[in-house]
Amino acid sequence: PRVIDFAAMPTKAEDFGGYDREYCYAKWFLTAYTLHLNTRLNGPKAVCSDPGISPDSAMWDEQPFVLRMMVRCFCKCLTHTPPQGAATSVYCATLNSRELVGATYYTNCTRNHKGSGMPRADAEDPEMQQRTIEMLARLIPADVVTF
Repeated sequence: PRVIDFAAMPTKAEDFGGYDREYCYAKWFLTAYTLHLNTRLNGPKAVCSDPGISPDSAMWDEQPFVLRMMVRCFCKCLTHTPPQGAATSVYCATLNSRELVGATYYTNCTRNHKGSGMPRADAEDPEMQQRTIEMLARLIPADVVTF
């Protein structure tokens, strides 16, 4: 498996954009931070929630015309409407806390089993999580969130 190259990561929030590599890094950071939060929180649980692909998402605006049109016009049956995309997050937010499984990944209002739903296995590595926290501390203004 590829290793996250922290030296090549953007150092400012405004540089952390685009899709492709940056999108993948952002998803990895979200996963690692969610796992980290789940270990730090006393009571509430942290989970990842996958909204699926939405043809109306602004991320498609940056894609080549052919791909954009395929997704927006021809792949409607494989994509989610905005309410469908929000459903899993709403499901997780309203699920009884005894039923919600922390440090896991939910998609289509269903919990994925360990390994099948997390974007990268190395997000569970405590050292990688610590490096993630250090990176996020540089990206997010201190008055917004504390770690």
